[in-house]
Amino acid sequence: MKVSHFLTLLCLSATALGWAQPKLNDSWKDNHLNETLETPLGFLRKEKTNVDKVDYALGVDKNNKIKYIETSSATFKVGTYNLSTKLFDFKNYTYTRYFEGWGYYLRINPSWCAYFGKGKPTKDSRPIFYFNYDFGKAEGKPIFDANYEEVLAAQQKAEKEKAEKKAKEKEAIAKKNAEYEKEKARLEKEKAAKEKAELERKLALQKEADRRKAEEEAKKKAEEEAKRKYAQEVAEYNAKKEAERKAKEEEKKRRSEEFRTGQRVVNTETTDTATSTTSSAPSGALQGGEKLLDNNLKAKIKKSLRDYQSYINKNQKRTEDYPLVLINYKDVMDYPQAELAKIKKIVSTTVFKKGAPRTTDFKEKGANGVVIIKVEF
Repeated sequence: MKVSHFLTLLCLSATALGWAQPKLNDSWKDNHLNETLETPLGFLRKEKTNVDKVDYALGVDKNNKIKYIETSSATFKVGTYNLSTKLFDFKNYTYTRYFEGWGYYLRINPSWCAYFGKGKPTKDSRPIFYFNYDFGKAEGKPIFDANYEEVLAAQQKAEKEKAEKKAKEKEAIAKKNAEYEKEKARLEKEKAAKEKAELERKLALQKEADRRKAEEEAKKKAEEEAKRKYAQEVAEYNAKKEAERKAKEEEKKRRSEEFRTGQRVVNTETTDTATSTTSSAPSGALQGGEKLLDNNLKAKIKKSLRDYQSYINKNQKRTEDYPLVLINYKDVMDYPQAELAKIKKIVSTTVFKKGAPRTTDFKEKGANGVVIIKVEF
């Protein structure tokens, strides 16, 4: 590209932007900051302004003329270029220059330049700020020569090799991590399998122990049941034998008493049984010739011995009209009522009618017969 064509393009770009931006050599009368601003050829008074939301720093000389304009606003653009544009993305990057003592810059058009700092830029370097300045004959020196492309290619190759090496290292690390995770999963699986096997073994042992315990308890229960049943059978057998023995003894006593007295002996379990037996028989003589008690006396005996005792006490003048009542061969009148209350069971009742041989043993009280009641206290 010829220099004349390039300058023509720069002029067209400058025409589109120049009207909205501060311009060199314009007058500036404000003096607010009292600061200085470094330019390629020295220091100027610093002033600030904002146009269309873009901040500018102005370098003003002693005559209040704008000699330098600078901006680092992210919204500032020169065509399609901004602060994010890399050096090799500028179409005319080969025009990059170096101004001694100030730094590296690239002129984009007749007005604006991109500043890259005091260190030599690389292909990925981005502008630090944009500035507008008239270098005049003091324009910086070009930095690109025949060796620059080779240096740049070597630099790019080194960066590429570095990136590939880093990618390989990352891949190796990822592979190693994958192997580690795989081995970790295998170990965890083995651990889980061992734990499961151990748990199943413990459950089996517990199940076997529970089974044996249940069998022992069932066996023990069966033995206890057999013992209980055996004890019950023995108790029933003994009770039966005891009942038979008592029945035989009672029968033996009854027969002995009948043989001794020649009178009939009526055995009862309770007073009610005795009285019901006598009351159910017809009035008059029983088998053997005994005379039943009269109804009045039967009623008194049936009521209770204590009541009969009270009856006798109230009717002592008529005592001779009633037979003598003996409790275990002792006159009922000799017992206190508290003693009679202790009677648990009437074993037998024997009635001797008036005039019987047995009544002669009780002449003074037994003129009308004798009733002998055998009881258990």
